[in-house]
Amino acid sequence: MKREEIAFMFDVDGVLTNPLTKKINENVIKFVKEQLDLKVPLCFFTGRTFKWLERKFLNVLINKLNKNSLDFLFISYEHGCIS
Repeated sequence: MKREEIAFMFDVDGVLTNPLTKKINENVIKFVKEQLDLKVPLCFFTGRTFKWLERKFLNVLINKLNKNSLDFLFISYEHGCIS
C-alpha cells in the first residue's frame, strides 16, 4: 500500500496563538504533540523575532513534547528558517 506523505505549516500569530492574549491554546498543544509523535513534519512561521517566539511560544510547547519528536519540527521566523 502506498503511504501518503503529509506535513503541516502554520502561522503562529492568531492561528496557533490567541490573537488577543498571544498565548498558545491547549488544544493546539495537544494537536502538535499528536502529530509530532506520529512523525508528521510541522512548520511554524512568524514575522516575529526568535526571542519572542521562544519566550511566548516554544518554551510552553517544548515542555509538553516528547524530545525525540522535535526532529520533525521546523521554524521560520523573522529572516529565515531553522530546524
